Amino acid sequence: MIRTLSRNIIFLHGLSGSGKGELQRQLMDFHEQRGYHSVYMSAGDIVRRSLTDTHIRQTSLSGSFFDSLEPIQGGLRELTGEFAETLASTEGRTILIIDGVVRKSNFEKSDGTVIPSQLQQLATIMDDAFSGKVHELPELYTYIPEYRYSPHNAGRVELALKNSNHIVLDVLPEDAEKQMSTRAERELSRIAERLDDLGDGDIITADIIAEVGSLTQALALIAGENVDPQISEFLMEVKKSLGRLAGIEDLSSLANLFSGLGIETNIREDDVSPNGRASRIGNFYQKGSIDGDKGFTLGPIAQVLVQDLNFGFNNDTGFVSLAPNCRVIINGESRGVSLSDLQEQGRQLAQDVFLNLEREMTLGEGMRNRNTEQI
Repeated sequence: MIRTLSRNIIFLHGLSGSGKGELQRQLMDFHEQRGYHSVYMSAGDIVRRSLTDTHIRQTSLSGSFFDSLEPIQGGLRELTGEFAETLASTEGRTILIIDGVVRKSNFEKSDGTVIPSQLQQLATIMDDAFSGKVHELPELYTYIPEYRYSPHNAGRVELALKNSNHIVLDVLPEDAEKQMSTRAERELSRIAERLDDLGDGDIITADIIAEVGSLTQALALIAGENVDPQISEFLMEVKKSLGRLAGIEDLSSLANLFSGLGIETNIREDDVSPNGRASRIGNFYQKGSIDGDKGFTLGPIAQVLVQDLNFGFNNDTGFVSLAPNCRVIINGESRGVSLSDLQEQGRQLAQDVFLNLEREMTLGEGMRNRNTEQI
């Protein structure tokens, strides 16, 4: 096992809207205030940045992304390289936060094809990146010495990833759905204000706004599915007009559409759409038939937590930790957890990770000094 990777890497797991973004901020702020650097590896961010690539978009929309990390392996390799470079330049004082990358365990498809776990897939991608970087930055051998003796160590990287810090944000589906909806509303309001500032009155006309109630609602309907055929034609014309102004022919990505207008946004179409939100929740939690349909079972993108990592799951109470490196953080209004409560949990988590890092750093420096003296 590559010890540095285990202590410097933090995985965030959980449903969208569970509070992972807040935890990420707490971890980064706490460590950066103490002289550490941080690299953030988010599957969602990589996918959204890559949607201009037709192959990646088609693969993502088809659902294949959930089986394989192939569509985003370039982004994962690039961020692993950034982590390696920063690790070397900061003498090991760098953390890597990984969000939403590892979702599925190994499984066999209907045609008999065996898909390896995404933990194994990520290890292979990271191993390839590390193997290239150690030749450019020999100081990396200090932190990943295994590469001094072997050009590839995917098995050791996988074991290190498994033994890294793993955090599950445990939130009830209704709380996550509410958070996704609120997040989308807030971002759509910001976009509406920017469009007003740009003076795009000829694009989103008063007739359209009157028809749907407000500019924000018009944008929401453009992003999501339209249930009223009478306004669908209006809104498609709006979308086409925005696309012409932005110089974009593919109107399927709302983020790319607004980016062409100079409005950067991380808005997700499935946050705006009720069906999209329901689909995302269903991928993580599925209604069970326990105690009169009160419980939940794990969906396909959450099973990795109990199959490959040291978490347990109780259908009524949620996730439980089965090892010191696996931690469960409870969140959500339904469970009486406020934002300030979550932030306090995040600060405590960050402190625990930091103290363990410092302890391991001191131990590692002591071992290297003794080896130097023996030489």
